[in-house]
Amino acid sequence: MRALANGLGRPVRRAGPAGVADVVRRVGGLQAQTWPAAALAVRARSTATTWADVDTARLVDRTVVRGWFQRGTLHLVATEDAGWLLRALGPVTEDRTARRYAELGLSETVRRDAATVIEAETAGRGPLTRAEIGEALVAKGLLPEPTGQAVYALIRYAGLHGLLCYGPDRGSKETWVAIRQPRRGTGRAVRPVPRGVRAGHPGRPRDLGRPAGP
Repeated sequence: MRALANGLGRPVRRAGPAGVADVVRRVGGLQAQTWPAAALAVRARSTATTWADVDTARLVDRTVVRGWFQRGTLHLVATEDAGWLLRALGPVTEDRTARRYAELGLSETVRRDAATVIEAETAGRGPLTRAEIGEALVAKGLLPEPTGQAVYALIRYAGLHGLLCYGPDRGSKETWVAIRQPRRGTGRAVRPVPRGVRAGHPGRPRDLGRPAGP
């Protein structure tokens, strides 16, 4: 039953980027701490998708999103599931991160102001690296330097509030993009909407906030 619930016993046969989205929808989300692992996890649950299809689904069609969801760790989820997952799990993750914010000297005001700056910068300038986001935060007087763990903590904070997600890698560097960035060729913003929880997957926020397993 667990193999079936995880999409391993009944692989998706649809080809192309649409097949990628089908895989992610079926399992509710795939661990994506590293992008290669996420792409391989999709392939393990499909008979016809390729690495290029996974990239297209995430970066062009934007039918899947890589961001901080279950347990506050990086997952690949269907775009239409991103909104309700963040609403259900974001507050839990925020509570668990409060101590770390305090250690980094990031007050609630700084976090909120930083999230506004990060969203505006990524929406206006396109995909930005960690260093570029750090420079923008320094320019606004929110951080003393553009490096260090505080930059990533603020990027993650913005992601937990549904403002940005991972974009295309720039060489060996990761980038982030605004979620409200228009879809290519449509001029419409990507606004995830709730779709409900499928049978066979956790149905309560506290279930989604812990790892699957015995």
